[in-house]
Amino acid sequence: FMFESTYKSIEELSEKELCLAGLRINPQLNISSTVTYVNNIKYKYIEDNNIKQVHGLPDTPKLSNFKWSPDQTKIAFTNTTDKGVELWYFDFCTGNAQCISRDSLNANIDIPYCWHSNGKSLLVKFIPFKRESLIEQSNCVPSGPIILESKSGVKSPNRTYKDLIKSPIDEYNFQLLSQSELFLVDLHGNKQMWASKKSYKKILFSPDGKYVLVEILHKPYSYMVPYNKFSTTTVIYDSKGNEIDTIEEVPSLESIPKGSMSTISSRREITWRSDKPSTIYWVQA
Repeated sequence: FMFESTYKSIEELSEKELCLAGLRINPQLNISSTVTYVNNIKYKYIEDNNIKQVHGLPDTPKLSNFKWSPDQTKIAFTNTTDKGVELWYFDFCTGNAQCISRDSLNANIDIPYCWHSNGKSLLVKFIPFKRESLIEQSNCVPSGPIILESKSGVKSPNRTYKDLIKSPIDEYNFQLLSQSELFLVDLHGNKQMWASKKSYKKILFSPDGKYVLVEILHKPYSYMVPYNKFSTTTVIYDSKGNEIDTIEEVPSLESIPKGSMSTISSRREITWRSDKPSTIYWVQA
């Protein structure tokens, strides 16, 4: 059972917000500024009518990004502090929650971790160790006008999107906020470097734990569509972080016709089959 406040606090509403590529990001905490936090969790077993309190939660919980372990005995989640995003998990066998990584996760794009298939470790997105500072738009003097040319382009009846990238400064800031380093973290908090800094969108272990499916955002960043329509590369890695194969490269999706049935002709919705050790499948028009 998850409990949350009806409204955000004045403190939360007054925090800084960056609107980039369709996202609304808190740049100080590295998580979406629109997330609704859970402030308490309880549980019960199906055969037991008693609702039990989860023990060991932080003093002022701001919980989000919940995800079951593959064996369904644990739930991982994040907790947001005044310094950043932590990684926690709750073990149903003990009834206790435990923090396994302090406030350095990058939760700006999607869930910042995925469970290993063995349920004993997680692959986690961390803020790069030597990340440069963001550029304050208000402190910069433009070198000239922003020019977008359509003379040699293709007609595209695109929808109108909010909070898009509008300038090279937005591009720079989006790249900084989207880039993560991947670490393999066990349930005791021990970290092992897994992959270097990139703009990771999706990470997913194969059912047998031998491979990882990774979707990566890359330039050029579009000024016309949000981040989920940016150019992406889908890559298969082995469990040690070595690149095995590139599955698909998709360009920026700026020229898809309007309509709920319109789509791209390349492979999409690439993921693992749950009934096979390490077999991927996809949808293709």
